Amino acid sequence: MPYNYEHIDESSIDVSLKCLICSDPYTNPCSTICDHTICRSCITKWLETSDRCPACSKKPMTNEGLYPTNRVVFDILDRLLVQCKACRQINIQRGNFDEHSNGYCLKTFTACLAVDLKCP
Repeated sequence: MPYNYEHIDESSIDVSLKCLICSDPYTNPCSTICDHTICRSCITKWLETSDRCPACSKKPMTNEGLYPTNRVVFDILDRLLVQCKACRQINIQRGNFDEHSNGYCLKTFTACLAVDLKCP
């Protein structure tokens, strides 16, 4: 899923916070039955062609066998610093990006809620 931000200094992000499939910092991470963490969208796509863990090739897996990642991982990911691609503001915590995008960014496209009024 494309996001309207980029991570600041992605090379400094610990490898333990990066998905082994896409190599990016986790997005909506989940854990496998063998306790590996992977982006949910990455593992869902992986399981379309394989039933083995992409990290260790052990234990047949299904989407139903995935479970939520520890909350600490989400908290660390939310504190990663990103830059808005629209307005180029830097040092936004990833967990606050939606708030920036929906309330503060002057360059984010917003659909008009009064479109049916046909303003001039």
